[in-house]
Amino acid sequence: MNDITAILHQFEEGRLSTEEAAEKIRAATAPASSHTDIDYNRLERTGCPEVIYGAGKTPEQIEEIARSLLAAGQNVLATRLSGEALDYLARAFPAADMHPAARLMRIAPNPVPRTKGFVGIVSAGTSDQSVAEEAALTAEFLGSRVVRYRDCGVAGLHRLVSHLDSIRQATALVAVAGMEGALPSVLAGLVKAPVIA
Repeated sequence: MNDITAILHQFEEGRLSTEEAAEKIRAATAPASSHTDIDYNRLERTGCPEVIYGAGKTPEQIEEIARSLLAAGQNVLATRLSGEALDYLARAFPAADMHPAARLMRIAPNPVPRTKGFVGIVSAGTSDQSVAEEAALTAEFLGSRVVRYRDCGVAGLHRLVSHLDSIRQATALVAVAGMEGALPSVLAGLVKAPVIA
C-alpha cells in the first residue's frame, strides 16, 4: 500500500492528473501472475504497452496475463498463438478481436492515439501473408495507419515497382520475405523511410 500512498501524494501535489493517478493505482493493485512478471508501466515508459508473446505459453497462462492487463486498465495484444490457444481464448474472451491467420488476439477497450503517416507492410509472396498480417495488425493496435502491399517479391520486380509511388509515402516500412530474403535490401535502396526486415 506504500505505492498507492505515494501515488496519492503525487496526485495531491499536482504531479499526476486524475487519469494518471487512476492508471497507476490500477497497475499497483492488479493481481500478480503466478508465472509472469507483467510490466504494467511499459506504456508509460516507452509508449508501447506490454504485449503477450504466446509461443511457449499455455492458453491458461495467456488468459491470466490478459485478464491482469485488462484489470489494470490496459489494452491487450497476444501474438504467436497456437490453434489451441486461439480456440481457448475465443471462448474466454468472446468480444476479442481474433485473427487466426495472423495468430493473434486484440482486446482494445481504450482508444489509442493515432500516429501521423502510415506504415507500409510489403510482403514478397503468399507464404509470407501470416507474418505480414501479424505486423499489420500489431501496427494498427499501436495506433498506426497501415497500407498492405502484397505479392511484391523481387522475382517479379515489376510488382514492387508498380506500388513504388505509394510505398515512398510511408513513414516506415516492414518487409516480409521468407524465401529469398532479397526484398528488404531492394526496398531499402528505393526509399528514404526506415525498412524493418
